[in-house]
Amino acid sequence: MADNAQRFPSWVVPVVSAVVVGVPVAIIFATAFTNASVTTTQRTLIVSGSVIAVALLYLLVRVFLYTQALDRRETLLGYRVDEAIGELKKGSVRNVALRVATITELIDTLSKEIPGRTPEERLRQVGLRVGETWSSQFQEIRLGEKSASSFNGQLELWTQYDATAGWGRFEFHLNAEGHGSVTLLNGFLTSTLHPGRLEHFIAGYLESTLGSIYGTPMRVYLDRPDTQRVGRVEFMVEDGAPSGHNGSLRGGDAAKSEGENLIGLEPS
Repeated sequence: MADNAQRFPSWVVPVVSAVVVGVPVAIIFATAFTNASVTTTQRTLIVSGSVIAVALLYLLVRVFLYTQALDRRETLLGYRVDEAIGELKKGSVRNVALRVATITELIDTLSKEIPGRTPEERLRQVGLRVGETWSSQFQEIRLGEKSASSFNGQLELWTQYDATAGWGRFEFHLNAEGHGSVTLLNGFLTSTLHPGRLEHFIAGYLESTLGSIYGTPMRVYLDRPDTQRVGRVEFMVEDGAPSGHNGSLRGGDAAKSEGENLIGLEPS
């Protein structure tokens, strides 16, 4: 994707700089130490000047690469507003800024359109569908970030992406298979009191996205829902095979088979 591309490969500037500075320095060194007319004092000055030049080059390259990394991260995570056409983008993904109260009402209203389920399961279904549409975009976004090639790298990029969009901050405690626990701190929905517990929406969102990242069905559910605290919610992540927990669903399969009629919302 063009928005996520670097202007240069990361090795270009160091290599070009080394050639531009290294070749002249090598020629000067060779001349200084093979020419009998060059005095010891002159050789000392040449060596000192060369060391200073190499040190400055090293610092300049490090500053450039650091700046380039910041620019790349800004391209992936930053917001851009085009007031002329009324468009807001986060990286390459179009967004819209809504009040939390508006989002809460949207989720609540959409969940009520799913017949024959408990409020918790309806909210979960909406989250599953949101996670499914988000996962496809996230797989494109992560291609612009080399550090996101591993599972941990993808989780970190996802965390930063959602945190910079105001979703709260995920803390993942997962093993190599993606099983374990997830903590959501300061989630934008977790401080809202609601009979259907909007945290179940987040559980569905996590389930679809984690299933996409690890390439296998996951099942995410609230860990002891009656003991959750405002501003901190704990989720358990298990294998997606059916189990005895109430309302368990396989992430991707469930979202496709039972959530086809839901609107594909995009989180940030």
